[in-house]
Amino acid sequence: MNDNLLKKEIPPLAEGEMDERTKKAIDLFKRIVIRASEKNWKYVVLSGFAVDAYLGYISRNHKDVDFIIDRDNVGDAKIFLEKEGHLVCKSKAHGEDDLLRIDPIDAETTRAAHCDIHISFFDDKTKEVVIPMHGKEIRFAGDYNDISIEKEFLGVKAKVLLPNLLIEEKKGWVEKIGLAWREGREEKNALEVKKIQRIINFLDKK
Repeated sequence: MNDNLLKKEIPPLAEGEMDERTKKAIDLFKRIVIRASEKNWKYVVLSGFAVDAYLGYISRNHKDVDFIIDRDNVGDAKIFLEKEGHLVCKSKAHGEDDLLRIDPIDAETTRAAHCDIHISFFDDKTKEVVIPMHGKEIRFAGDYNDISIEKEFLGVKAKVLLPNLLIEEKKGWVEKIGLAWREGREEKNALEVKKIQRIINFLDKK
């Protein structure tokens, strides 16, 4: 399998089809990654942007970009983004100490934001990176460097979640955190897991 075959299986987003939400998410992705690199924040890119980083191109429109940023660095991230003119809100639905929403369309409920920053931490006892939400947790074995790899994507070098952990993440939101109530969540996650698995298979054959 080569890169062209992978592009046939998972084609790039067609020219002119990128929506405004994706453009804003890309802008936040770049701003946060550049600042995180400059300040040595402990962070990792999750979900759809991480998947596309392995492809090397945007494969679909994204409603947002997802990060984990360690709680020791998240205060600096909030100050930076506010100084850059972004609206930073604590999540009212998913735990105010667990999630920051950047540039929500609806500031009253903080839903439909262009970036979600999950406030994570490293558990020294178990040696795991922990993502808390709703009093529950997703855990990844290892530190921030262990669970990520640096990929050049959209003109920046970003630390993205390892492919096998992307599958754990997708399943974890439903199985460990309990977000299955969202309409179509399980179906969307299943499709994304298949996509990630195709990427893993491709990487294994390189």
